[in-house]
Amino acid sequence: MVPTGFDTIDEAGWREAAVAGLKGKPFAALEGKTPEGIAVEPLYLERHRPAAAAAAPALPARSLIAQHVDATAGAAANATVRAAAGAGVDVLWLGVEEVGALAAALSGMPTNQPILLDAGTRATSLAEKALDLGYTQVSAMFDPFGAALRRWGLDISLEAALDQAGTFVRDAAALTALGEARGSAPFHPRALAFSAADVIDAGGTASQAIGYVLAACIDVMRRLEIRGLSPAQAAAEMALVVAPGTDVFYGVATLRALRVAWSKVLVAAGAPDAPTPLVVGTTSRRSLSRLDPPTNMLRASVETFALLVGGADVVAPRAFDEATRGSSELGRRLAKNTAIVLQEESHLSVVPDPALGSFYIESLTDALARAGWEEMRQIEQEGGLIASLAAGQVQRRVHEARLAREKEVVERRRVLVGVNDFPTADPPAPDQHPEEEAESTRTWPIRALDAPRDAEPFEALRARVASLPSRPRVALACVGDPAKARARAAFARGFFEVAGLQLQAASDEVGAAEIVVVAGTDDAYAAEGVAAVAAAKAAGARAIVLAGRPGELEPALRAAGLTDAIYLGADVPAVAGAILDRLARAR
Repeated sequence: MVPTGFDTIDEAGWREAAVAGLKGKPFAALEGKTPEGIAVEPLYLERHRPAAAAAAPALPARSLIAQHVDATAGAAANATVRAAAGAGVDVLWLGVEEVGALAAALSGMPTNQPILLDAGTRATSLAEKALDLGYTQVSAMFDPFGAALRRWGLDISLEAALDQAGTFVRDAAALTALGEARGSAPFHPRALAFSAADVIDAGGTASQAIGYVLAACIDVMRRLEIRGLSPAQAAAEMALVVAPGTDVFYGVATLRALRVAWSKVLVAAGAPDAPTPLVVGTTSRRSLSRLDPPTNMLRASVETFALLVGGADVVAPRAFDEATRGSSELGRRLAKNTAIVLQEESHLSVVPDPALGSFYIESLTDALARAGWEEMRQIEQEGGLIASLAAGQVQRRVHEARLAREKEVVERRRVLVGVNDFPTADPPAPDQHPEEEAESTRTWPIRALDAPRDAEPFEALRARVASLPSRPRVALACVGDPAKARARAAFARGFFEVAGLQLQAASDEVGAAEIVVVAGTDDAYAAEGVAAVAAAKAAGARAIVLAGRPGELEPALRAAGLTDAIYLGADVPAVAGAILDRLARAR
């Protein structure tokens, strides 16, 4: 071994040093859990590598860079399509619903341009039209379950949708042969797609997303087999759409676990040699914010990194301003350049599998694959995915996971830079780009997956403050030693800045403020807290807020005029909203 110059240490020595560094806190403070409850330890060693771990999934040597383009405008979208294809984008992912719009958007494009379609129940008919126009590398990406979950059901019967899929898959081999004859293909076009990203964007966990995709694969293979297609033929036409989320290691492990679990399904279906699925990675919609949109670039960069390291075949980052104005030219350019710079200039494609050998990622991959398999088994026990969706069982579990995630966000235990922490002092009012409304009348009606973005509670709070005739003044009243009160004063400042209110530091402005924040240590509260609250009330404050938990002093503080308390773990939109309600009643 080459000398490193560092002292060697065993696990016991490391643990001893860690405990000393905790200064009295329990060792468990270093431990954590994933959203599904998988334990995350502070140190991973050889012994953590799963004894019966599956072989490392085969990853692409290089990811293809894609861009999603809204092509519903047809000719107007053609300039965007041409610009993307001429600026380093390998694959075009077109959101389109009509044949005319598709033809206009693709006008003048090379016929061997790889194309993915995002077209709901019209995917197969539009793919056939594109092939008729001479485009040879067209993936229909028909996703009946995703279309139903996004729009409260399908506008055609499920059986008709599966008949469409069966016919298209049956013809896929001939169409692929035609494409290969006309030009080399970077990947085998796929007729079908299942979106783990839909579950992630709805607030679901990685294991729920994996289980959902596996169950979709199984249900479709069964129904296509009835229509004369073998599991191997069906599997060869499948793509998976994945969004990793902003936890890098969790996202990398999610992609790897999905491939591992998918291979197990194919073995069970008797199709172990079927081609690996085309993994299309995108950044999550739920991480986008309309407040301070440039901070979305931070989250998109993290997710894009996870997609490249995790081995997505196709990587399509979202534009940072997609949630506000439907993506601008700048947003689209930065999105594709982020992926290009990470892959080409940061050399992420040079190492064949960067995560291989990481004890943490290998352990987490195994755990997520097993948890995803259990979710699939649960869906199978409910009668399969179609039955489970019709009964709302999958949606219920995802909704429960979303509520847990939302709680972390509003309590600021899950940080969103520019949203619930480090907000801009006075951002412009959020651009109220309307969300797509749900449609309730469907041929195959099911409950949709609600997919609010993480930032929405804070966007609503900031919009409420921005709509007030005048911003309430917030003053800080420190008690005790000002130096010792600094930590809670800083916390209070951050709390109100998240709501769009500026905390005035000078204590002499208390008399002119509608909101007064009392900040100090617990000892200072015991000695001077009641008097400080009473003085703020006497000065005319309509809301008096304590920075920290009042504890045993709460009855006395309330009697003196305390109205609210803010502390780590408080629901920021709820508390700030209650304060604004109180001011509205008093005005």
